[in-house]
Amino acid sequence: MAEETLEDPGKMQTSLLLADDEIARLFPAYLKLCPEGRICEAGPSLLRHKGPGLLGQPLHDAVSFELPANNLDIAALRKHRRAIILRLNGGTTLRLRGLVLDRGDAIWLLLGHIPDLELGEEMQPLRIADFSPTDGTLDMMLAAEMRSGLLSETRALAAALDVQRNQAEAANRAKSAFLTTMSHEIRTPMNAVLGVASILAETDITQEQREWLDVMVDSGQSLMGLLNNILDLSKIESGAMGINPEEFDLRALGRSVHGLYAPTAAAKGVKAELEMALEGTLYIGDSVRIRQILSNLVGNATKFTEAGKIIVSLHDQVEGETRQLYVSVKDTGIGISAEAIDRLFNVFAQADSSTTRRYGGTGLGLSISKLLCEQMGGEITVESRLGRGSTFTARIPIELAAEPDQPAPAPDEGLALALVGPRHVLIVDDNATNRKILSHYLRRLGHSFDVAVNGQQALVAWEERDYDVIIMDIEMPVLDGLEATRELRRREIASVRDYTPIIALSADAMIEKRETALSVGMDDYLTKPVGLREIEERIQVICARSDQTLRAVPQESR
Repeated sequence: MAEETLEDPGKMQTSLLLADDEIARLFPAYLKLCPEGRICEAGPSLLRHKGPGLLGQPLHDAVSFELPANNLDIAALRKHRRAIILRLNGGTTLRLRGLVLDRGDAIWLLLGHIPDLELGEEMQPLRIADFSPTDGTLDMMLAAEMRSGLLSETRALAAALDVQRNQAEAANRAKSAFLTTMSHEIRTPMNAVLGVASILAETDITQEQREWLDVMVDSGQSLMGLLNNILDLSKIESGAMGINPEEFDLRALGRSVHGLYAPTAAAKGVKAELEMALEGTLYIGDSVRIRQILSNLVGNATKFTEAGKIIVSLHDQVEGETRQLYVSVKDTGIGISAEAIDRLFNVFAQADSSTTRRYGGTGLGLSISKLLCEQMGGEITVESRLGRGSTFTARIPIELAAEPDQPAPAPDEGLALALVGPRHVLIVDDNATNRKILSHYLRRLGHSFDVAVNGQQALVAWEERDYDVIIMDIEMPVLDGLEATRELRRREIASVRDYTPIIALSADAMIEKRETALSVGMDDYLTKPVGLREIEERIQVICARSDQTLRAVPQESR
C-alpha cells in the first residue's frame, strides 16, 4: 500500500495531513499561497528575515525561481513534479529549495535553506538551522515527490508510445489493405489487356499493328513489374516477406537469368558474359529471392549500359563456418558519382532526376535487392565511377546440397509428359472478360469447358457432371472461391466421389491468400495476369498428377 501511495501524487499529498503548527515546526521557511497566487502565510523564519510585508505579495513579486528556469504560473505550479529552487527578492541572499504541495484550496511551498557557495559567509548572516528542517523530512519528501513525478511521466510516456504504436499498426494494416485492393483492381484489367494482346498476336495482323501490339505488351509487363515491386517492398517493410530455403540448381538459375537479358543487351551492341566458379551445382537457399536479386542487378546493368559489355559472375566460398555466395554484375555503363551512391539504395531513388527522365524506372529494384540481401543475412555493395561503369556485388549465405548419384527429373516433368487427350474444364469467374480469355485459351489447347459466374453455380455444375479440373476465381459474389472449394471437398467425402483438382486463379498476389487457398483444398494458385502457356502447363501437371493418383487407388476403394 505504501508503494501505491508513492506512485500516486494525489494520494501522497492528501496523506500528508499536517496541521499548521506541524508544518511550522518541520518547515520554518514554508510559504502558503492563496488560490490566486498571493502569499497568505509564511514560515516564522521567513517572517523574521523579511518582515510581515512578505504577506499579501504575489508570489513572483516576492521570489525569483532558479529551478525551473522560467517562472511557472499558478496552474503550472500545481502540476510541477520536480524540486524548486528560489531566491527571495529585495536584496536578500537567501536561497531556498523545496517542493510544491497542492492541497486544492491552497498551495504550499515546503522550503529549506541551500548555502550559496558563490558568496562569502560574511554575506550570509543567517542562522541556517532556522531555515532548514533538521530531521530529514524535506529530503524524504523531495525524493518521494520526484519519484512520484518520474513514475507519472513514465506512465504517460508509455501510454503515448502505446498510442503511437497502435496508430502505426493501424496505418500499416490500412496500407496492406490498400495494396491488396490496388493489386487486385490492377491485375484484373491487366489480365484482360495482356490476354487480349496475346490473342491478337496470334491473328493475321500487319507489321505496323504488331509493332503497336508489342508496345502494349511491353507497357503492360512494365506496369506489372512495378506493381510486384511495390508489393514486395510492402511485404519486406511489414515483415511479411518470408525466406523459404530449398534445394535448387544454382548453375541453371544463373544461365536462366543471363539468357533472359543477353538478347536485350545484344540488341544494343552490348556483350553479356556469364562466369560461374561454383563448387557444386545444387545449393540450399531461397532461389526465388536470389533470382530476383540477380535479375534486378543484371536488368539494371542492361538498362544503363550503351556500349561495351556486362559480366555476370557467380562464385561461392566458405568464410568461417558459413558458405557465402557472391553474385557480381560488372558493366561499362554510365557509372555513378560518389555523392549519388549514398542515396542509391533509398526507396524510389535514382542517381539523379535526369536518370529517371532518360532511362525511366522507379528506383525500387536496388532498394528491394538490398533489403532482400539483408533479410537473408547478407549485404549488397557497389563500386562505381561516373562514366566508368559500375560493379554491384551481393553476398548471400548459402548451403551446398549433396549431389545426387544421377540427374533427377525436374519436378512433375514425368507427370506432364503423361498427359494424353483433351480435358473437360470448369471455368468459374465473375468477370466476363476473364471468362472469355480463358475460354479462348482452352479452345486453343483442345479442351472442352463449361462456365460458371460464381461458386454456387460451380457447385451445381459439379453435381451434374465430372470435370478433370476446375479453374476457380477467389473473389466472387454469392459464393466465393474459398467457400465453394470447402463445400466441394465436403461433398466429395460425403458422396465418396473421385477427387477433382482445383486451380485458383486470383488477382490477389499476397502470400497469405495463396496459403489460405491451399489450406482449404485448392491444388495450385495462379496470379493474374496469366498467359496461354502457363494455363497449359498447370493443367497438364495437375491432371497428370490426378491421373497417377487415381491409377494408384484400387477401383473398389474409391
